[in-house]
Amino acid sequence: MKLKLIAAAAVLAATGAAQAAPIDQGTDGHSDFIFSIWDTTRSYTANLNLQQNVFTAAVAAPGAYSFSRALSADPLFAAFISGANLAELTWNVLAAESLSGRTIHQTYTPGTLPAEAQTATNGRGMVGTIQTFMGRVNDAMAPGGNSVFITSTTAPAYAGNFGCFNNFATQEFNNCGTLANNSVATGLGLVVETYASSGTSRGLFTPLSDGGLPMSVYLDASYNLQMAPVPEPETYAMLLAGLGLMGALARRRQNKG
Repeated sequence: MKLKLIAAAAVLAATGAAQAAPIDQGTDGHSDFIFSIWDTTRSYTANLNLQQNVFTAAVAAPGAYSFSRALSADPLFAAFISGANLAELTWNVLAAESLSGRTIHQTYTPGTLPAEAQTATNGRGMVGTIQTFMGRVNDAMAPGGNSVFITSTTAPAYAGNFGCFNNFATQEFNNCGTLANNSVATGLGLVVETYASSGTSRGLFTPLSDGGLPMSVYLDASYNLQMAPVPEPETYAMLLAGLGLMGALARRRQNKG
């Protein structure tokens, strides 16, 4: 297991390659994950082409799951980030299922979840708000596209309208990160919330883990969106020792040359 984790930490599999498709809002009960990032004047939202049920099955399977999306490969993201105020940037990852029960996947800062989730009534409202936003993003996409670059804060698909306390302040925790959440160690967590399809009972929070290790969602310095389990401390130590050895060997070869 540790060897698998080292491999996952060293090289994240590119399972999230971009595909030209609008956001699936859960017509079969499971929506796509979306990534949004914004400052106070513009925003960018991308369909990650990763459905909730596919993600859940992959995390539950043996071995360490990882996902990577090279945002910088998208010209719309390049256009967004070139004029963005980096100090103001805020981002999150969301998905929402609307059939049978109501299920939300979203990012959060580890250690900040409240003791209990919202009522099912509010949970259903949050699912509806997420899906409404997805529809607005789809409406703003160019034909065959899978991302949008919004330059007006009054546009329906401007992600800043959506906010960080998930859906017009009905959520009780911040689901957003900044550019400081840029490594597996400093990344956001990922929680799944489940709500009943009727009634007012409280929903359930389940922070996601892979093999007992919490999932980390982060945006690295090269603007790659990454999802991977946080390695155990001894795994970090082994990985760093290996990288140090590789560096020493490289320096030795350079000195000999």
